[in-house]
Amino acid sequence: MTASAHQDTLIATDTRRGFELSTPLPDFRYIKKFQKLFPGRNSISLIDVFETVNNASGFLDCFKHFETVYSLFVDDDDDNDHEHEKPDPIYFYGNLIDRCKRKGLKKTALKLDNLNEQILEDSFREYFLTENIGRAISCVTEFIESHSLSTLPESGLNPYWFYDSSSSLGKSTVICCSEMEFPYVIDTLLGNNAAPLEKDYFEITNPVATREFLFGVADLLGYSYAMRITDFSKIPFYGTDNSVKGVISPDALVDTSLIEDNWDQMLRFIATIHTKYTPATIIMPKLMNRSDDPIFQGIREVGRIRQTTFMLNYIKSLELRQAIENHLTKADIYKNQSALIQRPLGKNEYIPHDDRILNNACKILTESCITAWNYLHLSDMIESSSNPEEIKSIIQQGYVPHWKHVDTIV
Repeated sequence: MTASAHQDTLIATDTRRGFELSTPLPDFRYIKKFQKLFPGRNSISLIDVFETVNNASGFLDCFKHFETVYSLFVDDDDDNDHEHEKPDPIYFYGNLIDRCKRKGLKKTALKLDNLNEQILEDSFREYFLTENIGRAISCVTEFIESHSLSTLPESGLNPYWFYDSSSSLGKSTVICCSEMEFPYVIDTLLGNNAAPLEKDYFEITNPVATREFLFGVADLLGYSYAMRITDFSKIPFYGTDNSVKGVISPDALVDTSLIEDNWDQMLRFIATIHTKYTPATIIMPKLMNRSDDPIFQGIREVGRIRQTTFMLNYIKSLELRQAIENHLTKADIYKNQSALIQRPLGKNEYIPHDDRILNNACKILTESCITAWNYLHLSDMIESSSNPEEIKSIIQQGYVPHWKHVDTIV
């Protein structure tokens, strides 16, 4: 997709079929107005963010001692945790920061006013379980969703998917991400504990076949897959009748027999993901490059149908193209800011898979707390403003996961 003479318009071409598609970009000038609603850069301590959100939502109550969580003889309620004296909240905040920055407990303890390193280590070992962090994330998420402002903008907790307000794709939840991110997004939607796949984890050898397979997986799970199209000539159209002629006509036919013959195996594969029996980040990479596998072939044929339907809707609907472009722009903002929360892996740095899942859960909780703090701050802005409707209008066009005002350098 290339810029036209006007920088606010994008052009997608099809050199093989001989047409082009222009998409006027949404107006992103609101971003500067939205940013001015927040304090100056790095002016808010991350510890203050945690403390404010915990006071409002009580997410630290979700952290239970590991003996309480794993005991088979007690119920999971507040009374069972009384025998264990819970560390001060600062130790939980310190561990959240350490799992994101990965500088070591000693350095983290020194940075946070000389915390007791032993207590910091013990609190992590005894309380930082994926079950606890998952409940804490849900607690903060529920707080955000119950907030009065959550009906105005996107909540900011869905950087990889959005809702198709125009119903152009037939499904409410739309996955809009790269092929590499897709399994992680599925796990996030289903509530599985997962870590984003690294580029060196597996290699996509056939991008065209993989993309068609992902369209099929998304559809069978009840979602829609969407993408920005830059060159239509590189994406085949499929049909069931090769007699159709015109500028947009089928390049090949869908082999429905592959769907019929492999339907039971396809459903077992999808059920394995949907029931959370095996996370998508574990099972999908093993199949994404196996074009000779019957399950892959059957799901790919479903995907070819859905991909063709998506492309036709993409051509037809300017609103859909703008929605995808708007979402991808916000996703880029999220990814750039997300790198400030969690230090990226070094070139030769290795972290075990279970630790990566835990680290990612801590990152999501941290990001959710910042978003929740933003909602509380924006509410105060509205209450103190002489023109609250104008503030609401700016918020409605903004992107709440705005983190430049938070000091994440610890």
